[in-house]
Amino acid sequence: MTSGPNIALLWRGQAAEWTHRFHEARQWPIMQALRALGATARPVLYRDEAVREIRDELLSCDTVLVWVNPLDISGDRSQLDPMLREVAGCGVVVSAHPDVIAKIGVKEVLYTTRSMEWGSDVDRYVDAEGLRARFPEHLAAGPRVLKPNYGNGGRNVWRVQLDEAGNAPALKTSVKVQEARQGSKSERISLAECLERWVPFLNDGGVLIDQAYQPQSSEGMVRCYVCGHRVVGFGHNLITALMTPTAIDTTSSTPQPMGRAMFGPEVTRFAALRKAMEDTYAAIARVRRGRRAPRRRRARGRYAPHGSGGLTGHDVRAFPCTPDLPTGRYHRRRLVGQGKAGDCGLAWRLHNA
Repeated sequence: MTSGPNIALLWRGQAAEWTHRFHEARQWPIMQALRALGATARPVLYRDEAVREIRDELLSCDTVLVWVNPLDISGDRSQLDPMLREVAGCGVVVSAHPDVIAKIGVKEVLYTTRSMEWGSDVDRYVDAEGLRARFPEHLAAGPRVLKPNYGNGGRNVWRVQLDEAGNAPALKTSVKVQEARQGSKSERISLAECLERWVPFLNDGGVLIDQAYQPQSSEGMVRCYVCGHRVVGFGHNLITALMTPTAIDTTSSTPQPMGRAMFGPEVTRFAALRKAMEDTYAAIARVRRGRRAPRRRRARGRYAPHGSGGLTGHDVRAFPCTPDLPTGRYHRRRLVGQGKAGDCGLAWRLHNA
């Protein structure tokens, strides 16, 4: 019998759906790696109607690793998060803890760090009055990207631009809008209609982030994996969601996304980026938390290629990362090596979604 920790990997699903196909889950390689390190790792399928039974099961574990999308069409986390807080309060390590996600899993960090080296032209709206007053002025200067504080997969992330460049537009002015969700088509509507679409996102304490469109996203995105203050790998792929066809070629449709290619930390082409990342991480951590980041933190940074490979002109966001376990590091989507990883971290996102 193993003496290692008892670890639950929790995601949304039904037993009948997964009983004979756990090996197909994206969590399967993680379970295998944890078992190889001596842990007892097992899946736990979450569903709202069984929240109390699942709570009792999780209380028998040392650690719970959670994969439940709060924005998924299959349900929210309104019942899950209070249960996870209760389980964590009983001494079980929950990763990522709901309170951690609430603090760092947001796009508002783009606004918080706008004046730093990698910052960009960003505004923040907390009410409809601010949106209606300032967004038209920003739009007159060039294309903008509007996004709610929480989101993923390009949902509700919109590129907005004037049909014709000019002074601050009137409400009747025609604008071209396109959502970042894959397969979305652009449309032309009035600026007034565009603004009214966004007002509901400001209800109940909502926040909207307004960022200048970053044209360098057409060069692709580099994801930088960091353990502590040390870079441990890179991934490079092409994000095409908000790009116009002419940003790449003369075809009539938006280019297809490119699969991610993975690299180790020693790759020469990313040497300048690695140095910038390692030299700058502590400064970013101080901005987000008001103090130096603890050593046991893991972060994933996303960069668009830009000049020498540094951070200038790039934007930043934060989101939860790998759990506090001796899991090693990701490489080609597998857990390899050995080391410590943290419960959360900062991430740098250089495309516009």
